[in-house]
Amino acid sequence: MRMRAIFTCLAVVAGCSSETVGSGSSSGGAACPDISGNYSVQVERVSGSCDVSIDRPTSTLGVTKNADGTFTLIFPGLEGGCPATLDAATCRITVACAARGADGSTVATSNLDYVFSSKGYTGSSATGILPPAVPSGCDVTYRETGTKL
Repeated sequence: MRMRAIFTCLAVVAGCSSETVGSGSSSGGAACPDISGNYSVQVERVSGSCDVSIDRPTSTLGVTKNADGTFTLIFPGLEGGCPATLDAATCRITVACAARGADGSTVATSNLDYVFSSKGYTGSSATGILPPAVPSGCDVTYRETGTKL
């Protein structure tokens, strides 16, 4: 990433937690498989101005289904998770998430778009990292393929 790799990096730099921008909602329907679980994720950079040292070729993702039917995406190194919206007709999850530093300031924002199947997911993430996490700010977009474990 990806948001995962970036947020992992930022967690070390800024001690991050997450906050969703927008609202998380709804549950999967009969058309979607159960997407809850853990995923092994392969990452490929598509574009961006961030230093390539933040890139990680692999990562993990956890997806939990909440009691109310909403979902939360769990990223390594990021406190909390990002509530996500699942479109049951297309099995697509979209989420806009903000990573916050220890002082509560936003250090990064990310938009994720994943389409799930019974075997995993494919999608993309676009992240902007803000000063002071990096001196002048930067952005990066990744293509991701997750395999359900």
